[in-house]
Amino acid sequence: MQDKMQEVLQSQSMCVLATVADGKPHCSLMAYVFAPEERSIIMVTHRNTKKFQNVTENPQVSLLIDTRLQDGDEKRSYLKALTVKGWCETIESQSESDRLKQLLLKSNRHLSEFVSHPEAAVIGVKVSSLQLLEGVNDSYFETFENT
Repeated sequence: MQDKMQEVLQSQSMCVLATVADGKPHCSLMAYVFAPEERSIIMVTHRNTKKFQNVTENPQVSLLIDTRLQDGDEKRSYLKALTVKGWCETIESQSESDRLKQLLLKSNRHLSEFVSHPEAAVIGVKVSSLQLLEGVNDSYFETFENT
């Protein structure tokens, strides 16, 4: 994975998750944490949500992560936008789910009540490709074999 792509993944904590079910797209603003050793993006949602229903029906997802808050208006021409494509899975193992919830809470402490809710489910997106756009002209693409 290119250093620039990994830097965007690790420096941000919010993304837009795009899911599709029955041919209908749905977007959700999500807090996340990147787990580089698993090449996965970890999020928590509740089981009774549209996004959870969608990823259960169709695990193919896309994420958009950008640096607009970090770069601000004065540096808009340097903005980075990273499109992530991958496969979403629910983490069913209680010990792994607990470990990943704690990892997410390290950078998203405000989600403590949400994450501890009985309906909370940990979902992980195994990254299959990344496309980084720097400004309006520079684009980089990388694809991975899913293992």
